[in-house]
Amino acid sequence: MLIPAILLLIPSIVAFTIPNSSQKNISLRSSSSSYHPSYDPSYDPSYDPRVNFNVGPVYTFPGSSSLKLNVYGLVYGTISIFLGIFWWLALKFLSCCYFLTNNKLDRNRKLPVLVSTFWGNLVMSLMRNNPTVHNRDLVMKTLKNRPCVFVANHSSWTDIMYVAAAISYKNYKTVAKKELLKVPILGTALRVSSNVILDRSNRRSQLEAYKLGLRWLERGVPLMTFAEGTRSRDGRFQNFKRGAFKMALVQSVPIVPMSICYSQVVNPLDFVFPIRPGKSFARVIFHQPIETDDLPTMLTPDEKEAHVMKLVQESINGGLPHIQKQK
Repeated sequence: MLIPAILLLIPSIVAFTIPNSSQKNISLRSSSSSYHPSYDPSYDPSYDPRVNFNVGPVYTFPGSSSLKLNVYGLVYGTISIFLGIFWWLALKFLSCCYFLTNNKLDRNRKLPVLVSTFWGNLVMSLMRNNPTVHNRDLVMKTLKNRPCVFVANHSSWTDIMYVAAAISYKNYKTVAKKELLKVPILGTALRVSSNVILDRSNRRSQLEAYKLGLRWLERGVPLMTFAEGTRSRDGRFQNFKRGAFKMALVQSVPIVPMSICYSQVVNPLDFVFPIRPGKSFARVIFHQPIETDDLPTMLTPDEKEAHVMKLVQESINGGLPHIQKQK
């Protein structure tokens, strides 16, 4: 039990000591309500990192999935799994602590989030896959520690780690589909952190997930969701599903749009692990929070939801490179 306890202390210490080296704050200059890094010289939305890239030797797994793996992915997967063993031990240690204290320890389940974020950041740093984050400090300053709902586009498995790196060492709960509970270690992390698990085929599960999301917002804990509902097949931005917007409107909390750029290039849909480092081009862009407590009173609840959804979609789409923009 000593090793998990030591591992548990590391992310807590790191959260208070490490600088945000990949953070870039871009002053507001936009025709819309979003923060745009359009004049950051290192960001070119017309850039296509797929050009002249050689994926190298590829192994295709047998079976219907036909998932692939290249040399970089093999190294990435080996390091992820090795470090994942310690991640899993720390999560199990926390789970035992919660059981023994009847859930009186760490009521908001922040420690598992810190442990998971530390694991993801460590893997990405070792493999040079950590993204550049834009406008995080600007957004956090605007929020003033208020709970919110982070909403991002979704085109790759890597999005989960990129979002965690972007939000940094803060407590938040992800609205996740129940299928992710089957993923080794990740499923344990979702359970121990008490994330909002959704079964779209079960109406009762949807209602319970909705209530749990509202409770977290009431307790001041932000939510995070990929509102498209699933990964984009071609990397382009898709239309939203409405659940997360209802929770934000009911609790009158701001919605923070996030554009995740080029993650589908780092980890294409048909590869089990990333195929290349994303440090030089991958980005997560925070956009200006959209307030939900000052909407026109003459709008019906459905009209308010549609209005907010449109604003969020426009912000996210505006920050994406041309190869990901919605058609």
